[in-house]
Amino acid sequence: MDHTHIVQAGDLDRFAPTRESQSVIPELIYWLVTQSCSNLVLCRIPYGDAVNQPGWDGMVEVEEGFLEFVPSGKSFWEIGTNSNPRAKATDDFKKRTEEIDDVERASSSFVFVTPRSSGAGGWSEPAQTQWLETRKDTGWKLIRIIDGVKLADWLREYPAIGKWMAKKLNLTANLGGIATAIEHWENVNSECEDGEALPPKLFTIGRNSACEALQALFEGRTSVLMLFAESSNDVADFVSAFIAELEPEASAAYSNRCLYISDEQAWRSIVETRSPHVLVADPRLGLETDEGATLQALARRKGHAVVVPLCGAWSGDNPEILKLRSPSQSQIESVLKESGYTEGRATELARVGGERLSALRRYLRGYGALPPYATWDAAAHLAQAGLVGKWDGSNPSDRALIEMLLGKDYGEWIETLRPGTLRSDSPLVQHDEKWRFVARGEAWGALGSRVTDDDLERFEKTALFVLGEEDPKFELAKEDRFAASVHGKVLTHSSLVRKGIAETLALIGCRPQALTSCSFGKATSTAVIVVRELLNKADWKRWASLDSLMPLLAEAAPDEFLDALDSVLMDLRDTPFHKIFSEEGSGAVGGENYMVGLLWALETLAWSPEYLSRVSVILADIASFDTGGQWSNRPSNSLADIFLPWHVQTTATFDKRKAAIESVIREHPVVGWQLILALLPHNHGFTSGCHRPVWREFIPRDWKDGVLKSQYWEQIDTFTVLAVNLAKSDSEKLCELIKRLSDLPEPAHDSLLEHLNSDLIVSLPEVERLPIWECVDELVRHHRKFADADWALPENTVNKIANTAQILAPTLPELKYRHLFSGRDIDLYDEKGDFDEQQKRLDSLRERAIIEIINDDDSDAVFHFASSVTVPNEVGRVLGTVASDNLELSILPSFLERNDDISARLVAGYVWSRYWKFQIEWVDEILQRAWTIEQKAKFLTHLPFEENIWERVSSFLDEQESLYWKNVVVNPYGPARDLTVAIENLLKYGRGGSAVTCVSRMADRSSQFNESLAIQALLDVIEKGSGISELNAHQTVELITHLQKSKTADQDALFKIEWNFLPWLDRFSSGSPVTLEKRLASEPGFFAEVVGLVYRSKKSHQEDNEQFDEHKKSLAKNAYKLLTEWKRCPGTQEDGTFITESFNTWFSEVRKLTEESGHAEVALIQVGHVLTCAPPDPDGLWIHKAVATVLNYRDTGDMRSGFTNQLFNDRGVYGFTHGQEERNLARGYRDKAEALDANGYTRFATEMREFAERYERQAEQDEKRNPYEY
Repeated sequence: MDHTHIVQAGDLDRFAPTRESQSVIPELIYWLVTQSCSNLVLCRIPYGDAVNQPGWDGMVEVEEGFLEFVPSGKSFWEIGTNSNPRAKATDDFKKRTEEIDDVERASSSFVFVTPRSSGAGGWSEPAQTQWLETRKDTGWKLIRIIDGVKLADWLREYPAIGKWMAKKLNLTANLGGIATAIEHWENVNSECEDGEALPPKLFTIGRNSACEALQALFEGRTSVLMLFAESSNDVADFVSAFIAELEPEASAAYSNRCLYISDEQAWRSIVETRSPHVLVADPRLGLETDEGATLQALARRKGHAVVVPLCGAWSGDNPEILKLRSPSQSQIESVLKESGYTEGRATELARVGGERLSALRRYLRGYGALPPYATWDAAAHLAQAGLVGKWDGSNPSDRALIEMLLGKDYGEWIETLRPGTLRSDSPLVQHDEKWRFVARGEAWGALGSRVTDDDLERFEKTALFVLGEEDPKFELAKEDRFAASVHGKVLTHSSLVRKGIAETLALIGCRPQALTSCSFGKATSTAVIVVRELLNKADWKRWASLDSLMPLLAEAAPDEFLDALDSVLMDLRDTPFHKIFSEEGSGAVGGENYMVGLLWALETLAWSPEYLSRVSVILADIASFDTGGQWSNRPSNSLADIFLPWHVQTTATFDKRKAAIESVIREHPVVGWQLILALLPHNHGFTSGCHRPVWREFIPRDWKDGVLKSQYWEQIDTFTVLAVNLAKSDSEKLCELIKRLSDLPEPAHDSLLEHLNSDLIVSLPEVERLPIWECVDELVRHHRKFADADWALPENTVNKIANTAQILAPTLPELKYRHLFSGRDIDLYDEKGDFDEQQKRLDSLRERAIIEIINDDDSDAVFHFASSVTVPNEVGRVLGTVASDNLELSILPSFLERNDDISARLVAGYVWSRYWKFQIEWVDEILQRAWTIEQKAKFLTHLPFEENIWERVSSFLDEQESLYWKNVVVNPYGPARDLTVAIENLLKYGRGGSAVTCVSRMADRSSQFNESLAIQALLDVIEKGSGISELNAHQTVELITHLQKSKTADQDALFKIEWNFLPWLDRFSSGSPVTLEKRLASEPGFFAEVVGLVYRSKKSHQEDNEQFDEHKKSLAKNAYKLLTEWKRCPGTQEDGTFITESFNTWFSEVRKLTEESGHAEVALIQVGHVLTCAPPDPDGLWIHKAVATVLNYRDTGDMRSGFTNQLFNDRGVYGFTHGQEERNLARGYRDKAEALDANGYTRFATEMREFAERYERQAEQDEKRNPYEY
């Protein structure tokens, strides 16, 4: 059978008289021309609706023609489908010849196309020859006729276009053995429900390497592509999706060249086509076998490219074999949502097809699409494995657990399963002995009939045993749990098997109908019993140990799960969750939250209308005693996320949601109020959504996140009414609601304002009414300030609120003016205008306020007012501008002697303001008064930190200057000035930290910078602990860096400074211990000493459990940090040059000293670390030859090991690239090894080669590993 002869000449002749042929035949010619000529310059052949355009039916220009069909160069085409092709050709030829000038005709061809065939009364071949002969001298380069016979021959070159044409001709004869990519893609989507279509991206996501390789195949850069797939149809699906995802023009072109071939006869027929195709072999052809290799070679010899599908037992050792891994569940869900699937449907399909697209396709086909493994001989063993779900075969406890479940030896059992994992479409996969089921839902349905009551009884005992284990990490302090594995505090069973068992439990509870061989109710009761036994009267450790599995337990038995929670929350003062909250970490290293799983479990059940109210009250119970933390997963957040009016995360009706919220308010008014506030509109709403059920079908497939506008405003109106009613009886709630007034719908404005204007509020005492008025007044000012903003309230609404504010305004000055001293000046400015002018206006308001308050120079009145405001300093500042001399006498010096914070801040602002108003003369006048030395000293500390004040400190305090220097707030910022006097006095009076701050301010001013003072300040802090709490880390590091650059700085002092400030000198602060590193690299004795501080000598007889004091621990910690961050290679000079003699001398002395001290081995490892910083050799070798020489010594293996370990550590954090990055690294290190070998450094080269192999092994593992596994 000839598989290329799809459309016959007679078929075309019978199609010619139809109306449709007038548009289809030009389209056919277009596809044949574009497919035949890869070097097209021009191809304009209108088809479809464009066929009636005036002018030529086609114009083509190619550099090289195609067989007898497309002439080279420029050609003009006419197409006729009528019953008299000769007459049509004659008319067209005559007309077009007259239109084309002689010059252009001489370089162009005329082509006439008709679907009529010569043997069917159309235009006989002799007549065509005669017609051509009579026109050969008309000046055309070439004249050609393509009739139905030739057109059919042309179609044989492109079977894909032939199949497309056959469909247009309604030819229904089935041509077995070949299919096109378009046909395959149509078949894939024919399995979908009406209105649905699988997006091509679903089959290409995460397969970039395969896409690039397939593109290269189509472009002719390669001739064979081997793809290893999970299922027999995966390769065909992928190729079709790849083509479908392209731009329409490219998609059609690739599709016309791509054929799927499923039998040998078709293969042998297709390869005889003279045009190159991309042939996608069916796995049954076995092109990877010795027999199939002949077919592959035949196709490639004929110029065709081949896609070879591999599945089953193929290994991944061949780098030319690319793996087609199915996308993860989250990837599938994301792609489906992007293409318009509803949330519910996307989640449903993603759960089915995650990591196994073939399962998704079977699911779409509906009932009856049984997976192949359901009938395997080992299906019963697969069903047993399905009860476990996941496990680690290298974990003895996991193996023992499986033996407990199955009642048989693990080794024998696993060997019956292992061959199945090498078969196509196996539901059980393993990597590094980590076993797991993929497409668990499908496998559960397909294998469930093989599970019996006895299996479930054994499973019940097994589940209770493995899930009942408390995590030993809870024996450690919470800050040490990140290192639980180091302490040996790990669960006996793997996290894999625990999750696998929990998933099985959920499947048993959610899909009991799959277990057709079990007695009625057995599956459901098993799930209920396990959840009850696990959680009944469980302590905090049990709840915390099961936290990550809580959503699965909740799905397994929802009622039992909620009963357990109700039980432990019976007395909210005595519940294990108090302890769990207290065990919450900071979110940094070692910090964990052991409530996340429980919250996700409750969010999962909240999707069901049946459980919504119950879940809501439980969340409110827990939220009522949640003290908060750094983790965002909080019960109050979960509660709000469920009910968000714009992103509802439950399928319950609004009436049921409202009832649930009202239940929360009744049970927990505080939590309920916060919930209502969270549900009201606000500008910065965000949610990542609630946890969704995995196995329970709580969410219908047509579910969409989001609501209609009408539904949204219905909810908002209801929540607003609830909020207003709750706030009416509580002034604190009322204030919170006033702040949110602009978020509320208009009816709520009127209701709230009506309440604010009522006698109930207006008649309140001013003190009680004050917070309400302040909120209303602030709201008015805010919206008037930003009146042009989109969110601003309309002017008439703001005016209404302003009237209310006026009614509520207090009359007492100490209440009325409090808001002017809130510390938020910017809120008191208008949005537009000169800020300086607005500040003057604000100052004027404040001055008038203070004048009114201090009526009759009452200092007590101003003190009481200052006590009521946020910023007492500001009251003092304004008071300083308006106070009379009499009032000043009542403030100074008495307020200086008070010990309360309000008086101190008030007088500080007053003194500062008075100084800037009356300048230094006022200070001098004050200092002449009959005050005590203590009063004068305290007065001076409130003045600016500058020279003229320091002069008066010296003059007026005499021998008691310490009263000033020990207490003054050091503020060296502002205009540049000489701070030497301050630095000297601060050092004199034990404030080295503040002295360092001052010195660092002068570091950039070389004329004023005093190097010796800087060093003295830093040494004072070190030696005396002087003012260490006043140090600023950033400024200190900058000062040390400045000293390091000095050529005159005392190096011994710098050594001491760097050693003591070493914890601050790291890459995060941009500082480094330059002097220490220099000594390490130049003084062998120092290096040996540092090594000795960190590592125990092999000659030491101290016990391993010897206790070290804090000083020794501190020394060891510093030394370790210095060694691990050391980057200066010995032998490197100040100018960056490398001196071989210096390096060799240093190395020899280090070996001698460390051998004597018993530290030779660890010393060599540390030297190996720093030698990674060695410069390249002047002769071109990537590392200096002097360094390579010592690394190549017979007895420096430890140093070579340290060298490669440091190279590994220097890589830092990296991502997963399927081994690509590791391959590149391995290639680079192999090149370096070869360079070393070429220079005679054999041992060093071997070490580098082995290091490269380490990355090659990792690359091989990563290439095999699915990043979404486990």
